[in-house]
Formats: sequence, structure tokens, C-alpha cells
Amino acid sequence: MHIIFDWDGTLAKVDVAKEAAIRRSKTLGQEFDPDWLAKAMKDDSHYKVNKQLISKYTGVTDDKELTVMMTDLFKYHYLGVSNELKERVLFEGVKGLLEKLKQQGHILSIATTLREDIVKEVLKRLSLESYFEHVAGNPPSLDFEKEDLVKMCTNQLGKADFVIGDKPSDVDAGLAIGAKGILVNWGTHQAYSKAHKIVKDITELRQLLLK
Repeated sequence: MHIIFDWDGTLAKVDVAKEAAIRRSKTLGQEFDPDWLAKAMKDDSHYKVNKQLISKYTGVTDDKELTVMMTDLFKYHYLGVSNELKERVLFEGVKGLLEKLKQQGHILSIATTLREDIVKEVLKRLSLESYFEHVAGNPPSLDFEKEDLVKMCTNQLGKADFVIGDKPSDVDAGLAIGAKGILVNWGTHQAYSKAHKIVKDITELRQLLLK
């Protein structure tokens, strides 16, 4: 069985990305209201504000270059936060689930809209590199949508049985490739009508995948 996981909000706590975003805004001389930031991170509308701040400071106006500079700052702070948290980056029970899935011979991959280099570095630090056959993530310029990334996993490893994530885009990407889209409701979104199943905790996800 080939299982494609999302990273942020599914395997890794969404608070890691939130804290990295807060620290990035402080680096740029702007402190965002936490409630506004939490909402803005759901649809990436905070990107526009970050780019405006970077452009004002640097004079750079090319959007792609601004994106790279913005994600460089995010990488700096995400790795800093993850270095502080160590294994607490992951939701409780995630590592045990991954170990069991690998023991049973399942093929695991990650499709994440975060920068690929960020996720690979965190996996390395947590000694989880060998658990995943492939990691498909974005370059610094954030060129790919979730469906693109999921297809990269299937192009590399073959047909997927499940795509598991915390956003409607994860479910939609799974449906687009003929997989079952599973929504975990401990991340960004709590419900989505198109999901094959909504799971409330790691125990329920274990029961679904290990039966």
C-alpha cells in the first residue's frame, strides 16, 4: 500500500509553522495579530504582507525573487523552532504509526507545499529519512500546488491508495489521482464533505491504515 502524507498540520504540529511565521514577521519589523495570522495562514494571504515588507526594505519588486527571500526567512525560523522542539515537532503518536507502517511493508511518501529542503532537514534531524521513499515539496519559489506534488509521488512510486492531510486541497489532490482522500481534523480544517473519511486522532488513523 502506498500512502502519501501531508507534512504541516498532519505529521508535524501546525504550531511549528505558526511560530516560524511569527518570528519571520518580527524579523521584518512587523508583529501580526496571532488570530489574524492563524486565519491568513489557511489561505496564504499573509504572503502578500510579507512580500510588501521585504520589498519596502530591499527595493526588490520581482515577485519570484520576493518569494524566495520570504521563504528563506521562513526556513531560518522553521529550523530554529524545530531545533528547540526536537521530537515534539511531531504530533503525539506519529512516529509510532510510521514505524508500524514501515514494519508492515507499506510505501510512505510526503507531498508538502512547504519547501522540500525544510522538511528533509527536519526528517534528518528526527532520524525519519528512511521511513519515506520520496519527499515531494516546493522549491524556494513555491511553484507547485498540492496536486502537482502528489503526482510527483505517484510518478516516482506508482499508484497511491491514500492521501492524508489536514486541508481540503489534500483531499482533492487524492481524489484527482484516484486515491482515498483522508482528512485529519487535528490540523487546519475540521471537516470537508469530499473526504473519504475524517479521522479525529492518531489512534483512529492507526485503525484505518493498519487493519
